[in-house]
Amino acid sequence: MQIALVPLSISQCFGYFSYFAYYLDSLSAISVIFTLVKR
Repeated sequence: MQIALVPLSISQCFGYFSYFAYYLDSLSAISVIFTLVKR
């Protein structure tokens, strides 16, 4: 049972990591837009 749960947790961690990377990418894009607007 535990062996079957390991790949699931690994894929879940990769999913969280990709979601976090997408969130950081959107944050950087928003910051760039804000700097362009403030000029």
